[in-house]
Amino acid sequence: MSAARARRAPQPPLALAYFGSLAPDIPRWRSRAFSPAGHLWQRGLLGGLSAAGLEADLILGFPPFPAYPRGPLLVRPPSEPQSIPGLPPVRLRGYLNLPLLKVLAIGARVSVELRRWARENAHRTRVALLYNLSVPPAWLLAPVARSLGVHLAASLNDMWLPGTLAPSRLEQGIEFRLRRYALRHLSAAIVVSDAIATDFVPGIPHVRVEGGVFPEQLRAGVAAGDELRPFTVGLAGSLEPYNGVLEFLDAAEALEGSGMRFRIAGHGSLAPEVTRRAAACEAIDYVGALELGRMGEFYGSCDLLVSWRATRSIDLRYVFPSKILELLASGVPVLSTRMGQTLSGFGGHMWLSEDESVQALVAGVRRAAEAGREQLRAMGEEAAAFMAENFTWRHQGVRVRQLLEQALGVGSAESPERLTPEHERA
Repeated sequence: MSAARARRAPQPPLALAYFGSLAPDIPRWRSRAFSPAGHLWQRGLLGGLSAAGLEADLILGFPPFPAYPRGPLLVRPPSEPQSIPGLPPVRLRGYLNLPLLKVLAIGARVSVELRRWARENAHRTRVALLYNLSVPPAWLLAPVARSLGVHLAASLNDMWLPGTLAPSRLEQGIEFRLRRYALRHLSAAIVVSDAIATDFVPGIPHVRVEGGVFPEQLRAGVAAGDELRPFTVGLAGSLEPYNGVLEFLDAAEALEGSGMRFRIAGHGSLAPEVTRRAAACEAIDYVGALELGRMGEFYGSCDLLVSWRATRSIDLRYVFPSKILELLASGVPVLSTRMGQTLSGFGGHMWLSEDESVQALVAGVRRAAEAGREQLRAMGEEAAAFMAENFTWRHQGVRVRQLLEQALGVGSAESPERLTPEHERA
């Protein structure tokens, strides 16, 4: 097609710009503020929207770093667009990395980019999609977007209340009120839990998207298996107290003489403790942090995967542990704490425990080992099939596109059919 014909090609009626903390998953950007789960979410959501026919015209990412002096004073990404698998080119922007000034600098930069993009797409219905509400600051962008006639939408993944993760401080209370102000100006919201929709965005069009999986993650861990290998239990993710890492280590030590193996993959504040106890206990094998492409191999070496989130120490009403979707997609059976009502729609596809104690974890592991590998494989494959039907990122992209078109009144007869996951059906 010639350049002239390409310019005349009709554009979709909905123009999408995306602003978040997206950056390539390479060592240069893996600071202490970099979230592997957040990266995969943003990559999956944008890739799913592209696969569903709604490709972002502009993707702007601000690589996350702790504020100076824990991080660099000035974040300077390359000027050329960056490549992230499955996405259009991603433009990274730098910022002065000082507390408060960082927020204002990022907000000002996005405001400039938003004005330019809005002018270029003045003939289309325009929506700016944000990842959470902090980077860039939604409270600053809301009046700018309104003045430009641009709709604002947000993916609300972590709606922590002041004092939930740390003692409440004055700045946390101020930020929370600013977020509340921004929420009132959203035209649509993607939420990870029903509680977020009810408590933060009542009356605003929304869709619940707990997360998604990539095609290469589906049944990545299914293998014929070696019947002679020790029964192996795996834990993967952020090595933080709320993820049940200490309970997993205690369970491994309690079962040290059983012949079972306990494998751990990930990084976080408890990595030194995991390293120390792995050196002292032959049943524990710590493999460190693994790339996404190597997780299938890790899962395939396990007979059971554990997700042991501690609901007593953290408020889970406004978050969803998206790692659980990756575990279910692996084809390896999963043992998890129930996490209140968080996993109510997934109970038929994993073992759930009301009790979060070490004793309950030990009992659950023993029960799984006694079930036998044939039953375990069947359970894992059934869970993977459920994920393939309901939770691929393309599937989620269709649902988010449907939300945006309906909320902004730009739907057409060609709009994709709304796909509702099995656990949401009446």
